[in-house]
Amino acid sequence: MPGRGIDWAGPVPAPDHPATPVVQGRRLPRRGSSDVALVLAPEGVSLTTTDSASTVRFDELAAMTTRPDGARHLTARDGYVVSVEPTLHPGLTPEQVAQEIDARVPAHLVVPLPARDPSRIPQPVASQTGRSRRGRAAREGRPRTAADRAGEIVRRVTSMVAFGGIGLFVLLMAAVGFSEGVESGLAEDWTLASVFLAVALVLLVAAGWDVRKLVRVLRQHD
Repeated sequence: MPGRGIDWAGPVPAPDHPATPVVQGRRLPRRGSSDVALVLAPEGVSLTTTDSASTVRFDELAAMTTRPDGARHLTARDGYVVSVEPTLHPGLTPEQVAQEIDARVPAHLVVPLPARDPSRIPQPVASQTGRSRRGRAAREGRPRTAADRAGEIVRRVTSMVAFGGIGLFVLLMAAVGFSEGVESGLAEDWTLASVFLAVALVLLVAAGWDVRKLVRVLRQHD
């Protein structure tokens, strides 16, 4: 079930399992959208809307990616994902993310990712429906040009190939690990293979997000 839960980049939550229990902790509404809130608790993280929620508990965590800007993407063993973007929640800083999330995640489940281009860090919007796809260019005081679209296509393809290629390689390593585990019967081989599988899942979900965005850009271009 990879990819269910909150969209990878975080701008619009899309949970699809309303029965998911919400952790009880500090609630941080999303700027510009009072119906969406992040909940941080000692046992896990939830992202809620008015009628649904996605939750990843730390004791059910498969992997967590990190960004230098404070973003965290937590993937549960059942495939659900919760995105934490400090820029979208007033009062949440990268330092607080480190204290309330990182400190509760085992180091072997952490996958550090490189810094993002500032233009790719999600920013709050006043209204999701009130902004067109040309919102960023409009805020810069100019219309979106063919060069802008071409640059976006190149960035998305590069990111998709990088995440997808590494994800497939790690997936292959997981398959080899499981094969060795079957032959050796050692718990250590199974554990290592499971970690590789979780990391591959996160990377392939990231590649899938880039594919989705690339399709949108190409449709706009047409």
